[in-house]
This record gives sequence, C-alpha cells and structure tokens, in this order.
Amino acid sequence: MENYFLKYLWNTSDPRESYWACEVPGFNIKQVKDFRSLTAQAIPGGDGGYCWVTSDILLPVIPEDGLYIGSDPSSLISLGMRQSITGLFPHLAITDLDSEDSLWNILWKMTLELADPTGVGSWKPLRGSIKHGFKVTLGGEIRDEEFNPLHRAWGPTIAISQADYRRNRVIVDDITERLSLADLQRFTGIQMLKYGIKDSRDLLPIEYKDEGFLGHRSPFGDSFVEDGGPPTASILLENHTPTGSNPGTGWSVVANSIDILKGDDFAKANTDDSESIYRLDDALDTDDHFVEANLSIHWSPGGNPQECDAEVMGRKHGTLSTLTMYEARQQATVIEEDSHNELVKRITGTPTVITNSSVFTIVEDQNYLTRLTMQSDDTITVDRDAAEVISEASQTDITGNLYAGIILDDDGDSVNRADDFLCDDLAAGGDIRNHIIPAYMRING
Repeated sequence: MENYFLKYLWNTSDPRESYWACEVPGFNIKQVKDFRSLTAQAIPGGDGGYCWVTSDILLPVIPEDGLYIGSDPSSLISLGMRQSITGLFPHLAITDLDSEDSLWNILWKMTLELADPTGVGSWKPLRGSIKHGFKVTLGGEIRDEEFNPLHRAWGPTIAISQADYRRNRVIVDDITERLSLADLQRFTGIQMLKYGIKDSRDLLPIEYKDEGFLGHRSPFGDSFVEDGGPPTASILLENHTPTGSNPGTGWSVVANSIDILKGDDFAKANTDDSESIYRLDDALDTDDHFVEANLSIHWSPGGNPQECDAEVMGRKHGTLSTLTMYEARQQATVIEEDSHNELVKRITGTPTVITNSSVFTIVEDQNYLTRLTMQSDDTITVDRDAAEVISEASQTDITGNLYAGIILDDDGDSVNRADDFLCDDLAAGGDIRNHIIPAYMRING
C-alpha cells in the first residue's frame, strides 16, 4: 500500500553545504514533487514550503512537519482535508478544490490548473508531448492521456515554451553570454516536433514570431586528451580543445578550476576544499537531453578524506553564472560503504536534494559511468554503469535550459575525476526538415 503526504522541506546544514531536502531517514520515499515556486526554491533559508511525497511505509508526520492525506487515490477528500491542504498554500482558496475531488484529482489540479508557467507565483505546470502523451504519476500509478491541442494541458505547455524563449532571448542579446539566435532556432525546431506544430509562428511568442527555426545538430563530447607540453604539464579545462568523436567547441569556467595533466586523459578538480564547476560551451537543442561521464575518485595516501562529490549537470541556465540546473551526483564518503548517488536541483545556486539511491561500495580510481536523463517532465533518471538507480516523475521546475557540464570536488585529501563526457538531445520523433518550411524562408509569409 502506498501512502501520500504533503511533507515540509527542511533546510539541512552540514560542514560542506546547506540544502533543502525532503528526508525521512529509514523510510522509502518513492516519489517527491516540489510544490514551491522557483522564487521560494532559490531562498537558502526561511520557510521551506511543501512537497508531495509517496511512500510504501506510513511516515511519522507531525503537524508542523506535514499532512497525511491518505492511501486510496480514488477516495474523495473531505472538506476538512481540503481546508488543511489549501491552508498550506497561501495562494490557494478552498474554492479551488471541490467535494468531487479525489486524491488523484487534487494532484492533477495542483500539477496543472493551479500552477504558473513562469514558476514565479507558484510551481510550474506539468508538460505533455505528442510522442509521450501527458502523464501524471502517483507513486506506482500513472495516468497517461493522449496529448493534443484539445488537451487542457496544451495551453500551459505552450505558455512554458514561450516563457522559456523570452527568458533565453534576453541572453542572446547579452554579448557576454554564448547562447545565440541559432541556438534558440534549434530549440524552436525541436519544440515543434515535440508538440506536432508545423508553423513556427504558432509556437513562438508573438513579438518573436518570425524568428524561425533550424534543424538538429550532432551530440557533443570530450575525451579529455591533452598531448601538448612537457610530461608534467597541465592545462586548465577552459584552455583545452575538446577531443574524441563529436567534440564540443570548448569549456567555460563557472567556479574554481579543473585541469588536465598531460597523458592522464581525464579532467580533475584542482581547487582544495572547493567545488569546481565547468559548462560545455555548446548549447543543446532541447531541454530533453542526457548528460554522462565516467566519474572516479582518488584518495591521497595518508590523508583524511571526507565527503567528496563528482557530478554531471544538465538543463543548465544559459547565463554562465546562474546556477540553475539538475545534477546527478556521485557522493563518495570517508566510509566507503556509504557512497551513493543523488538527484539534485539548484535554483539560482540553492540546492534541493530530490532523492538518493541505495548505498554502494565505491572503489578508488574505478570509473562509474554516471548518466542523467531528462525526458520532458515525465521522468528524470540517474543511471550508474547502465543500471537505473534513481527515477523521479513529475519534476517540472527547470525547463528551457540547454547547457550541460561537470562538477568536481577536491577536499584536499581526495580528488574527483571525469572522463568520456557526452551529452545529446533525446529524440522528439520525426525529421523536422522533411515537412516544414522555415518561416523566414516563406514567400509572402
């Protein structure tokens, strides 16, 4: 039996990091859906807000910690429960829920009708796609509907796409950033496939309706091979030209430093007691993409290693310094048997740990292929060595971001490494060049 809660998010502080989490030690949390606005998620402290939690065990919830809703998705919610639910969210009124609402209907309304496409006033709504339909997940149960212009999620879905375009269009006009108009045109092309739209003017914001679209590009990667210089030479990653098949054009530093030692053929953190973050300069064509790399850790002989993380990141914000993205984290601890993977999101730098995997024993200097896959809002998964270790549904917070990269820690006694980096878009279905003529190529428009 599954149990459903609205659970308060607590801000957890440890010696290395302060982060939001929906943690219940010793209990199996199967699904987490964050019901905070992006504004609230970006605040590092204060009122945490609430998330939807599904668990196969009855969690110990006290009044100030959350609200137990029930275990039967089809059961009608009482007036008292509807009052309790709306009381947790200042912008909701009791009239937003009615006497015919089941637990399923309430989750449906909250993920769609009571949401904000910009994420400013409340959480973002759930999106659909022609290929994957419209899916609402409640623990182990899924409502899967055909998605088309008549579906009630169609308007909010297109509104999110237009809001993302407007936000990214500002970055195009900022010459200090790398997002180009061509990047946005490729984003439009994939969105048209995703939603089955044949005229880009039906998708783009009205003020940009004639900016058109472009087709899909190849994937981007880096094998981190560096042959130049003397045997002990190292090069900072921002000065390295990506190598291997489908290499990217370069890397930009977001925080601290990562370097490559000649002959090592991997990137490693190079700033003691700090997190080093680098973004690949090439924008992907859609926020439906995957990012992967071989991650490993090396302990210094005689040292005292603590917790040390290596990560791949996706859906990174177009502005270099804005830390909004999803992360697949490999967390190696001083107690090797307590190592695990985490799915993390950051909103303008403030992290929230969404969930983590079961523990595993990490082996020094061994590569673990860590892959982060973001498929619309249906599912975000983390794989380790081709085995899925984390799967989370209905994650709507970060949309329209097109960059990927790596994050490596160096705690002074241990250092993380990355190799064989790769990122690519997930197929939207079809070939846009076969049946659509760009708006800017039409005669008499």
